Amino acid sequence: MAVSLVAGVLVVPAASGAAPDRSAPSCSVALDGAANTVTVWHQLGFLAEEELGGLIAEFEAARPGVTVEAVDVGADGGLLQALRSDRPAPDVLLVNAESIVNITDSGRVTPAAACIAQDPSFDQTDLLPAVVEALSVDDTLWGLPMLMSTPVLYFDQAQFRAAGLDPTDPPDDVDELIGQLRTLVGSGQVTMGMVTASAEWFALAWAADLGLELADDAGRVANGGREVDLLQQPLLDRLEGISIMGAERLIDDIGNQAFEDLLKLTDPVNPAGMVPHTSGTMGVVYDLLDDGRFEDSELGVWPFPLTERGTVLGGPVSYMFAQDPGQQGLAWAFMSHLASPAAQARAATLGYVGARRSSLDDPALQAAWQERPGLRVPTEVVAAIDPTLPGSVGTVVGPDYRLEWRLGWALRDIIDGSSPRDALARAEIDINLTIDAYLEARARAGTP
Repeated sequence: MAVSLVAGVLVVPAASGAAPDRSAPSCSVALDGAANTVTVWHQLGFLAEEELGGLIAEFEAARPGVTVEAVDVGADGGLLQALRSDRPAPDVLLVNAESIVNITDSGRVTPAAACIAQDPSFDQTDLLPAVVEALSVDDTLWGLPMLMSTPVLYFDQAQFRAAGLDPTDPPDDVDELIGQLRTLVGSGQVTMGMVTASAEWFALAWAADLGLELADDAGRVANGGREVDLLQQPLLDRLEGISIMGAERLIDDIGNQAFEDLLKLTDPVNPAGMVPHTSGTMGVVYDLLDDGRFEDSELGVWPFPLTERGTVLGGPVSYMFAQDPGQQGLAWAFMSHLASPAAQARAATLGYVGARRSSLDDPALQAAWQERPGLRVPTEVVAAIDPTLPGSVGTVVGPDYRLEWRLGWALRDIIDGSSPRDALARAEIDINLTIDAYLEARARAGTP
């Protein structure tokens, strides 16, 4: 089995060197009783892994005699080693939504749409349209949501009010965003305007909002995403705002530091006024602020700045890896459980996107949203996206992590004084070289 790692990006191999099959192969959803184990490989962080454990317990309790074996294969290197090993392939693979091109390129996955076609109990129209678009290639749904997330902006409402700002009035444009940061710092409420650990979102999410496809067809059709075009004027114009913020020291990027950026909201020495972060940590942030240690703080949550029209989605997605029809039925039942209205309602109480329309009326979810209003934001943002508009759920490519990492580097360069054009031009060259290497590895593996 040909498996490779290109510039730190896993190339998931095709079965038996076959070319990618996007013709929606058949899927068996019948439960014949013979299968009693589902093997799941995942790359989840500790919060998502904890939620997975609870969902597994529910699934097993409802099916006496059935066992779900969850295997943490770590990051891409761990998955690479697992695929190279002699162990049988998993029935279900849980990986980040941005990996969809790599996964579908492999030809090893049965699309979720093929299973839905055989399962009258699963209503695809109940999924939020933007979620369907984010998990589709060639207008075919390939994965099911487990814990979908989107970037949001965290801030302290008490600091805003003390600075004379309205915590219910998010900025409408870059100038207003810069003005709010200037006010926060000038008031003495904070010493740092904005701290980010994921600067790439300013390119990816803003491109989605501007209707820009950074790669051909946003990477969401066969052979799409084979070349990126970052030097699009609307994006360059908006990123001039980051240049201004960097020049005035209103923004600081600390790299990928997990929760360190969020802790800056309550830093007693150098507090930050705004922190872009994934919505998936929101429940933990509320818990932290509610435990009494930060009595003067009041969490505020806005959508990621200037993303009314589009944004990016991430988080773990389940894919059908089982090839044996006798095993597919149980694997599909587990995937459906992860994406069920009840599971999605629970996810939305933690800050994830409630990916099912029917989940949004859940009484426990409505109570959580009433108590913690910020939890509504990610679901409302994604529900409002029109996925028929170009690029509205972001651009994906095969080497997805390389795209994000290199754009993060480019944004740090802009913060440090490089012009948006120069920084993105360098990033474009590097990303396209990586895509070329990815495609060459695909060709060697028999997956053009």
